[in-house]
Amino acid sequence: MTGLFVAALILAVEAWTNYALAGRIARLTSTDKTLFDALVTVRAQVPKDSTALIAEEDPGPVIGATYADASRTVTTALHALESTDIPNHLLLAAAIRNAWQKARTLQSTVNSQASRVRVSVICMPSTIGAKRFTACSRRSARPPWQSAIR
Repeated sequence: MTGLFVAALILAVEAWTNYALAGRIARLTSTDKTLFDALVTVRAQVPKDSTALIAEEDPGPVIGATYADASRTVTTALHALESTDIPNHLLLAAAIRNAWQKARTLQSTVNSQASRVRVSVICMPSTIGAKRFTACSRRSARPPWQSAIR
């Protein structure tokens, strides 16, 4: 009977150890997903901002939204990383903070590009007599009074 009790106890300890290990793996997987999502969101700023700078008359709202989204995901990732028990998690969090600070510093360059007046060239084919030519004119995409506000 004692042998049966010892065997059941050993199996219970192994099951508890496996359960604790599975919980830790799940928490670390969740943290890894949060870090990966932050990485993707920060990197996604570049094409979204570039497209807005090229295609939008006023790219400011798009750029502001992408920056806010990236900032939110980086903050979430840092909280998730700091709550784990992986070795050197504080050093990893400090490295992420340092990289995000560099990105925040460079954001002013993007914002200054967004505030520039857009000039577009309109070209239309024209004909005078037998001669064909293309007439082009430049116009600001924003009215002068809107550019002065910024």
